[in-house]
Amino acid sequence: MAGDFQPREARDLAGRQASLFALIRSASPSTNGQLKEQIRSFQRLLSDNEALAEDVAEAKQQASRLIAALGNANDAAEVELEKAIQMAAAYQAAPQARGAYFLGGISVMMAHETPKRPFRKLLVLGFNDGAYPSPPAGNPFFLDSEVASIADVTGIQLPSQAQQLAAALELFTRQIGAASEQVILILSERDRSGSSLSVSSSLPLISRFVQGIKDPEDLIVPLSHSEGTIWDRLVAWKPRPLIEPALIPEVPSHYAFDFNLLGLRQKEDGSARAQSPSRLEKLLVSPLAWLLAELGAEHVSWQPEALDVMLRGSLAHEVFECLFVPGKAHPSSEEIEAAVPDLLLDRIRALAPFLQTSAWAVERNTLEAEITKSAKHWSLVLKSLDAEVVGNEFWLSGELFGHPVHGKADCLLRLPDGQPIVVDYKKSSSGTRRQRLQKGWDLQVDLYRRMSVRLDERSNEGVVRIAEALNGWSKLPAVAYHTLNDGNVLLNGIDEFDSAEVELVAGDIAEHALALISARFDALKAGRLDTNTTADEKFFQRSAALGTYALEDSPLIAAFMRDDINPSVALTDNEDD
Repeated sequence: MAGDFQPREARDLAGRQASLFALIRSASPSTNGQLKEQIRSFQRLLSDNEALAEDVAEAKQQASRLIAALGNANDAAEVELEKAIQMAAAYQAAPQARGAYFLGGISVMMAHETPKRPFRKLLVLGFNDGAYPSPPAGNPFFLDSEVASIADVTGIQLPSQAQQLAAALELFTRQIGAASEQVILILSERDRSGSSLSVSSSLPLISRFVQGIKDPEDLIVPLSHSEGTIWDRLVAWKPRPLIEPALIPEVPSHYAFDFNLLGLRQKEDGSARAQSPSRLEKLLVSPLAWLLAELGAEHVSWQPEALDVMLRGSLAHEVFECLFVPGKAHPSSEEIEAAVPDLLLDRIRALAPFLQTSAWAVERNTLEAEITKSAKHWSLVLKSLDAEVVGNEFWLSGELFGHPVHGKADCLLRLPDGQPIVVDYKKSSSGTRRQRLQKGWDLQVDLYRRMSVRLDERSNEGVVRIAEALNGWSKLPAVAYHTLNDGNVLLNGIDEFDSAEVELVAGDIAEHALALISARFDALKAGRLDTNTTADEKFFQRSAALGTYALEDSPLIAAFMRDDINPSVALTDNEDD
């Protein structure tokens, strides 16, 4: 979901549907009593549609079983989510009644079933290792030789692996023997994760019954749409005529359109939507990746939830916001150690409930330790600067080369002389960020100091206070990155500073980034979309210290990349090679 957990389809929900969606999205319960009440609420909010009555009744029955199973637990005790999940997962749907067989029709036979009638054709699915025959279950106490000895001495016939294997082969023999005309064995080359799969162990036995087959692998035919395969004989499919592929032309340096590419995303009134620092950083590296994002055509990879950099940063930011409250004294190390575990757990319940499970205990504890260490150092920095926290997480907006821009800053500090510092937290180390600032290729915080605070009739006192702090300073505010992994604070916009806890970065930190953005804007307004070269990744990483994730956003980026030893961005004389 790329951090967006607000499904668009849910916005139109109303009544019982909206309440049920809100319940599902609510914070995970912290006690057994809260869990039981949430399950009862779930029962009450289920659909009253008569067409779903049978399914709803079954769901309510299962929920009642779950509540009853939790009945002995102390309502005030910490919720036993693992136990509840195991009980819920043990549910099994009632087996569906098998329909009648129809002579001459299609019958479905399970792998463990004996054929009830003969067939003309038999299609065997999943002919992979571990099936046809199924592997025998091992005896946990005796070897096959000991099972045989027991049978000789006592007459007790215990099942041996050899007997189980023989029975499985005999069943498979009866199954394929029920086909009078044709048997088609279909196997998969790979599983869902892409790992290779092996063919069933009975393939060599089957190959002995096929005349002219010397190697069992010769029986395997790719299931492709080409004339003469087993699949074609099965479905009588007529192949299409082969079409010679067209020659792929050389990728040009740019593509030309007859409209303004910078105005693709528009508001309801027809005005252009604002660009964010992250979108502009993507535009720096790859105009095509930026265009795909503007069109909502980015590549979406399906993967499980994970504690990635974005989620780590979001959790750390929110904990910091709760620790360092505007207008209050900075917390001590002892206060931080006591507060972080509960604050982090609260944010995990709201943003990433999956992290509450025992499987994520190591990662959760590591993140807690990292946030605690970073918070202690940040408190030390604030005290050494005698800085006041004016506000946390506030929106800024403005214009860049005539185009609207906006962004959300993490924190605003004010020094004793009134100097404001706009701070952005980064869940990373300072090495690459420092190089980017020194090389003049940073964009984010430099944009922050060029924008103003959003103010309207809905603005609260905190936002007004932030705006007053920024407007009360006649010059551009200072900006800083606080890199949480190593605790460094990289500060720009103040010539001299007497603090060992802060590292000053002098000069124009956005000189080259703004120059390239200006050129990119001019090209996009003229309908020109520049393409990347194979040398861009190395250039942006070494000469600009920029991340090149944009080049991996979509397979289309590589498909439209020019094979060139020179980067698509021209170097200027004052840039480092």
